[in-house]
Amino acid sequence: MDLDHFLQAFVVRASDFLSFGRCFIALLEDEQFHIRHSVTRGESQRVDNIFPEASLPVRCGRKEVFCSNDLGQEAGANLQAIATYKARQLLAVPLLSADGSVLGMFRRTRSGRRYRHLP
Repeated sequence: MDLDHFLQAFVVRASDFLSFGRCFIALLEDEQFHIRHSVTRGESQRVDNIFPEASLPVRCGRKEVFCSNDLGQEAGANLQAIATYKARQLLAVPLLSADGSVLGMFRRTRSGRRYRHLP
């Protein structure tokens, strides 16, 4: 199984298992997180976008989980990206290699007016 196929299967299964409506996997390439696979309501797609948020890659680069129940209130938030993606909540988890270096991140978003608080 190649890495691309594995990541697509992983994001679909993780989304289903965790009951996330929207999520994606972004790989760290040239100091930027490139979104490669996304899932929306169980439908996967291959994408090629650069992650628009400046503060999250720094946190994931430091191997920290990031969680927010209101992205618009976060310091340094990219309000245009939040509006474009209609994101309200976010959970971002760094993906680490066997030696502990950051390979990318798994991210879950929740949009809409009604939402429950992330744990």
